[in-house]
Amino acid sequence: MFLHEFEYELKGIGGLGEKGVERLKNLQILNVKDLIEFFPVKYEDRQNIQTFPDFSKMKSCDMMTVFTVVGHKKFGDSSKKNLKLTARSVNDEPFEILLFNRAFLENVFKIDKKFYIYSKFTYNDYSGLWSCSNFDSEVFSDNPERFKKILPVYSLTEGLTSKKISLYVREALEYFFKFGQTDIPKFLIEKYSLLSLSEALKEIHFPSSLEMLEKAKKTLIYREIFLLQFFSRYRSSKVLFREKKHLSRDLLERVVSSLPFELTEGQRISIDEIFLDLNSSKPMNRLLQGDVGSGKTLVALLSGLPLIEAGYQVAFMAPTDLLARQHYDNLSNILSPLNISVTLLTGSLKKRDKEQALESIRSGTSGLIVGTHAIFYESTEFKRLAYVIIDEQHKFGVFQREELKNKGEGVDMLLMSATPIPRSFALTLFGDLEVSFIKTLPKGRLPITTYLAKHGNEDKVYEFLRKELLKGHQVYFVYPLISSSEKFELKDVNNMCLKLKEVFSEYVVDMLHSKLPADLKEEIMKNFYSKKVDILVATSVIEVGIDCPNATCMVVEHAERFGLSTLHQIRGRVGRSNLQSFFFLLYKEPLTSAGKFRLKTIKENLDGFKIAEEDLRLRGPGNLFGLEQAGYLKLKIANFVDDRDVIVLIREELDLFFDDNSAYDNLDIDLLDNLFCSYLNAGRSI
Repeated sequence: MFLHEFEYELKGIGGLGEKGVERLKNLQILNVKDLIEFFPVKYEDRQNIQTFPDFSKMKSCDMMTVFTVVGHKKFGDSSKKNLKLTARSVNDEPFEILLFNRAFLENVFKIDKKFYIYSKFTYNDYSGLWSCSNFDSEVFSDNPERFKKILPVYSLTEGLTSKKISLYVREALEYFFKFGQTDIPKFLIEKYSLLSLSEALKEIHFPSSLEMLEKAKKTLIYREIFLLQFFSRYRSSKVLFREKKHLSRDLLERVVSSLPFELTEGQRISIDEIFLDLNSSKPMNRLLQGDVGSGKTLVALLSGLPLIEAGYQVAFMAPTDLLARQHYDNLSNILSPLNISVTLLTGSLKKRDKEQALESIRSGTSGLIVGTHAIFYESTEFKRLAYVIIDEQHKFGVFQREELKNKGEGVDMLLMSATPIPRSFALTLFGDLEVSFIKTLPKGRLPITTYLAKHGNEDKVYEFLRKELLKGHQVYFVYPLISSSEKFELKDVNNMCLKLKEVFSEYVVDMLHSKLPADLKEEIMKNFYSKKVDILVATSVIEVGIDCPNATCMVVEHAERFGLSTLHQIRGRVGRSNLQSFFFLLYKEPLTSAGKFRLKTIKENLDGFKIAEEDLRLRGPGNLFGLEQAGYLKLKIANFVDDRDVIVLIREELDLFFDDNSAYDNLDIDLLDNLFCSYLNAGRSI
């Protein structure tokens, strides 16, 4: 049996009853497999007896030592429930153990008795002694139960301890050792000196040494990354081939030459890469990466022109009606002079407009279709769909993407991400995709200047904004809430819009948020683009896609409440022309350490990939990219940032593997089937 098959119930494992099973559910442990793969978050090294460090260099430490009790003293109020133990360590150094509300332990810690102890010790300058209060101890012996070894520490919930979880894990592992099989390919174990799966699982939970613990971590990281990449690469290798299209670049080059600006090198390279794929006999699966404002949308449009010229249809998917409408307007302006029909299809269209749109798509008179989820609907029938472009791809599930591809034959797919995805993450998560990177911004763009300001300094910011408004430029304000909340003392869009109308009474102020009707949002944005609105007050709804070159200032209040990548996306709404732009982050103290780090990072960095990498380190991929709801794997032990070298290495191994026609001979059929099951069972939908 392979590990993914151990989906047996937990009741009875290590004496687990119904209450224990319910507690484990709080940790997302639902069966024996989950328990085995519930890895420790850290370890306590209790192998060697230690002595206290030099207190002039270190005031606290986690350590294991042996002590002898030399005195007792009760303290506190009249009830005397607290006990202070005076003890001497192995090198005869005195220290104190404070037992709050545990004076009854006087009978356990008898004078002259010897114990092991593990704790976080703190040096007290007043008493001149090391002391501790929360600790683990055991009577001194040659074969202690919890000392002279490395102990695992697990994430906990109420009613569970690491000791209890260890007990459950030990019995679950014994069951696996008896019936389980390894799912790590032999060639991987031999080439990289990995452990077997059984050895790795034993050492990750119950390390025999620090060296073996590192080997276990390495093995399980290699295994997880291999499983993640193997299936998507296998799926890609089995794609059915099609007849080559032999597309022309004539229309593409005509449109490029008519643009009032030059494409960047990154844009040209990406278009060339996509064009080669479109002409290939293998359907394209490509991810287009680029920082905010790098011109991904234009690249996507231009890349579809050869197909439109050849009589095929191109579908351009956007996550919101607002963004779909903006793309539609921009693309229509470019393509209308060329007599190319662009059709808008969103859920908010009136019935008559929707029917007309569906008919033009069905008949093939529409070459480019821009829309939202409405494009997925069964009622949407294409005559000759050949190319699907998905903006903000993580907002659409894997099944939805496959449904759209099935509306045509041999359909090419281009995915775009609004949030820059670190290269190591992109190569792993999208193992079945080729990746194009646009690394340069359009010519003439100036670096955005970022300022930090404490709440209370709004007047200084307003004064700065007036100077920009006097130049005819426009301003954004962003707030975390639409309306006031009793739970949070935060400024909101509704109230601040009223206040800003008073502060900037000579200017037109309007607001934008997700609860407004679609037609009103569209009207507000048209007014902003046409400069009828000077100041736009909004939520983070503006973080993606809004493109107003005349807007030069962005103010985010309660900036400490926003994630790194969201702040970078919001910043990307300004600096979209050759005008100098400014980004103000107003924050409220006290800041958490994470809040300080985010603000410092965003102020010091303009590189979206670097920012995304830091955010990935802080929050993990599920929160950062919205991948859990989109159907992607949540890693159990590997890390997309720390293990980037392994990610690249495994990708190279798979390149060799899939280039070798005899490669499958090295994997038995049961293992091959299991690799797929392990991949799916890990949490990724296909």
